[in-house]
Amino acid sequence: MSFDYPEELAINKNKEIINNILKKQASLGIKQFSLEEDFENDCSNIFFILDFHYKTNKQYKIKSNGSGVIDALFTGVINKFSDTYISLKNIALHDFLVNVNFKKSNSPLQTDAPVEVKITLHGAKRCKLYFKAESKSLTKAAIKAVCNAMEYLINAELAVVQLSKDIKSANKRGRNDLQCEYVSQLSELVKFVSYAKVINNLNKN
Repeated sequence: MSFDYPEELAINKNKEIINNILKKQASLGIKQFSLEEDFENDCSNIFFILDFHYKTNKQYKIKSNGSGVIDALFTGVINKFSDTYISLKNIALHDFLVNVNFKKSNSPLQTDAPVEVKITLHGAKRCKLYFKAESKSLTKAAIKAVCNAMEYLINAELAVVQLSKDIKSANKRGRNDLQCEYVSQLSELVKFVSYAKVINNLNKN
């Protein structure tokens, strides 16, 4: 429903790089979600069960709170995964947009119109990243948008790790052609998020 920013097109290109690099990708989804609004303290308290799939399947029960559903959800997921995927510590929620497509409504009251939520994230380089999702439920659209963002961020870090290993391997084998290709792909992924700590940790091993 909303127009695409140039950064969204760049993220789509990065997804193609990730698809080519990773044989297996991480995916996550939320099975159960509950929300309690604390009006007195202007706070959203949430509980959700998150399914995480990467090599093995894991399920997490997460409690979180924040200034609204999106803030609480984003904070909860970041806190769960940032110790493992350290580039997530460089990400912050910047803004979000809500658009309603009344043209797709089948109700006289138009209360069933689909809603698109687009969240805006800031990387360490202050570049903006946009992710969106649509549903007839505002909460579901927000959940999907956050999950789409987290899937991209986690898989991007996994791809950076793999590319760093591939660059070293190509260098040892004297494959300058592959090395240049891998460096070019890596340079695209690091435009939005800093992976300096990720790469430094790899070099220590």
